[in-house]
Amino acid sequence: MSLEVEIKYLNTDLMALHKKLHALGGQWQACNFERNAVLESSGKELLQQGILLRLRSDEDNVITLKTPAIGHDGLKVRHEYETTFGDFGTMMTIFETLGYSVAFWYEKLRETWQFMDCHICLDHLPFGDVVEIEGEADAIFAAAKALGVDSLKSSDESYHALNLAWRKEKGLAPEDGFVFDETERKSLLEQAKNIQEIMRRDA
Repeated sequence: MSLEVEIKYLNTDLMALHKKLHALGGQWQACNFERNAVLESSGKELLQQGILLRLRSDEDNVITLKTPAIGHDGLKVRHEYETTFGDFGTMMTIFETLGYSVAFWYEKLRETWQFMDCHICLDHLPFGDVVEIEGEADAIFAAAKALGVDSLKSSDESYHALNLAWRKEKGLAPEDGFVFDETERKSLLEQAKNIQEIMRRDA
């Protein structure tokens, strides 16, 4: 178990942040296309309670459980339980047998860095570009200032909530999931591969 403390800064320039992290000595970690399945019980209790149960597929398969979030000084604070597992289809079958099903799918291209004692995620999503900073509260705000994102609009909301807000703002019907179309998905998978190759070669 770990305590997750994070904040999101919205409408960011991910390429500029990539260059800035590199220039400031950030430690690049990975770039992956993520596909996530949010699971829900038959009685829909999990989302109602603010609990996230998720299966994620990128370079690994990861199962995550997050407890209800508590807002504090603009940050989102919650307990997180996470571990890798083997076959995605088998794990899905296990949960379906136990009465869980996929509430919705969501996708993102995520580039991760370590910087100023924080975990930095540069996230490209179907509804926008976001930088997520995770760490101790003081370190989070110091890193945000160093990266020049502290003046941007911030949020402690989940990506699910941000997607719903974006759809409402655009006059679109509510939809829990957010995924890329097949053409863009293929392009992002190639982009992730290229970034991995370039950064590992230059390391």
